[in-house]
Amino acid sequence: MKKLTLSALLLLSVLFAGCKEIPPVIGECQTDRVVVIEEFTGVRCVNCPAGAAKIVQLLEQYGEQKLIAVSIHAGFFSVPYDISREDLTTQDGAAIDAQLGPVTAYPAASINRKLFANETQRPLSLSSWAGYIGGELCRAPEFSINISRLFDPVSRQLSATIDLRAVSAATTFAEPLGLTVYITEDNIISAQLDAAGVDTNYVHKHVLRHVMTDTRGLQVHTSGTFSPNSQTLNYTLPAHWDAANCHIVAFVHYRGAGGKFDILQAAETDVE
Repeated sequence: MKKLTLSALLLLSVLFAGCKEIPPVIGECQTDRVVVIEEFTGVRCVNCPAGAAKIVQLLEQYGEQKLIAVSIHAGFFSVPYDISREDLTTQDGAAIDAQLGPVTAYPAASINRKLFANETQRPLSLSSWAGYIGGELCRAPEFSINISRLFDPVSRQLSATIDLRAVSAATTFAEPLGLTVYITEDNIISAQLDAAGVDTNYVHKHVLRHVMTDTRGLQVHTSGTFSPNSQTLNYTLPAHWDAANCHIVAFVHYRGAGGKFDILQAAETDVE
């Protein structure tokens, strides 16, 4: 695929942002499903603050117990400015972008990493986020996830234990499953382009900081019925991260066999 020029990317970004929104599914469904929205963003993306604002709206609409947001700074628009206080890109984010993308217009986000019917790619335009989130929330979860953690504020050592159980012991899964665990951080102040120019005091939320597992997920199942699984992961938080604003995000998902990456259930907790 040829590399898109800046002008072409900007045009695509504007076109994506202007699409009519798909409304959320309205129904009586009440499940324990937790949905993950992985937003692909960048500090040089003029339309991305609109995507961030939409995610805030969706979190208010569905509740943070039902929707988990992760903002991944990767791709053309993510290169930091000279005046940026931090480089929000990560090698992990670039790997996830390559796995789920390519992202061709911004803002874009994948919903539970699914390739929905009538869609040609997983990263979707802002106008479709609410509808697909609503639909996913109506699907009964196949797993329960519990996160327990210990954090030492002096050494900044984090230990997270993730316990996975299938909701039904009789359910079988024919394809390999993985566990992916993220560390995200809220309220990072750094430069961001918006319609008025570069805002040097922009507040970035849900920023992907680190992947505690392999970016394709730590394999926890091969095939057949799922046995309860527990994984303990350790990481030392860098000194400049605010642990009070950091979160652990864990989700179980298909590992890509046959191009399938769907997230089956997720959970989130604070680091401290």
